[in-house]
Order: sequence, then structure tokens, then C-alpha cells
Amino acid sequence: MAPAHWNANPASYVPELRTKPDLGVELTTHTTGFCKIAALASMSTEVLQDSSTFLTFLPAELQHALTDAETNLVVNGTGSTGDLPGMLGLLNTAGTLTASPATDETPLDTLAGAFTALRSGSAFATADLVLTSPTTWNYCARRRTPLATTCWRPTRRTTRSIRCSVFG
Repeated sequence: MAPAHWNANPASYVPELRTKPDLGVELTTHTTGFCKIAALASMSTEVLQDSSTFLTFLPAELQHALTDAETNLVVNGTGSTGDLPGMLGLLNTAGTLTASPATDETPLDTLAGAFTALRSGSAFATADLVLTSPTTWNYCARRRTPLATTCWRPTRRTTRSIRCSVFG
């Protein structure tokens, strides 16, 4: 659904006991179809019998390949046609904010600028999901204040994700 701040009418000052303006909230439903990502890892029975290591290596390698393909599709998917058909990826979805650092800018500066862009102008929003490359994550996770504390403070840790607070 589109964010609720996409309104047809603005809020305004209203004297007591007067009619309040109807925002005319306009919501749009977006539906994404499912797509299948698959791979096959073939080995001969002879190889499997000769080295039992393949019994653990093969499934792990298969899962790694599927995770790479899934991530690529979710981030870069081109929709119904193109190089990555199946679903429209985040980078190809209208309204997705992307930010690249300027030459003299650190990744933390870039994130701060992106958050400011979200909270400025007509789209007064709060980021609820931030995706970064592992390189950016590593840089941010290792930054220290002058008192040697980390700038990137984990607030919840699970096996699948780390949620952090950088700016408060």
C-alpha cells in the first residue's frame, strides 16, 4: 500500500466547532507475483561414496547459490521482462530512495543525508528499512567516537538480522 501521507488535501488550521478538512487519503494496492528460484546440484554416486564430505558441502553450496540468486532478484529484479524477470526488485520500484556517497563523504554521512531527504519536503517519512552493502555495513560497524565507543549501536540481534541505532 502507498504511505498514508499521500493525501489529496492538506491539514489546516480550523477554528473551534468548524468543519475539519477531509484529508482524502489515497491508497494504492501493489501486488507482486511469486516466482520460483531453483538450482540442481548433481553428483555421481561414486563421488558421494568416495568422499562423505560432499554430503555436507553440496547442500550448503546449493543453499548459498539460491540465497545469492534470491537476493539479486529481490534487489535488482526487472519485473516481467529484462535480465532478471520474475519480480520487480527494490531498486526498480518507484519511490525507493537510493543514495551514493560523494567523493569526500563517509557512509555514515551518506546515510544521514538519506534520512534527511526522507524527512524533508512533502514526504515527511521515517526510514523503517535500510539496505547496505556488506562493505558499508563493515565501515559503519567499525566507526568509533572520540571516546572509543561505537557509532553503530545494535538494539536487537537475531540469527537473520541485526537492527541498529545510529542517530538516536
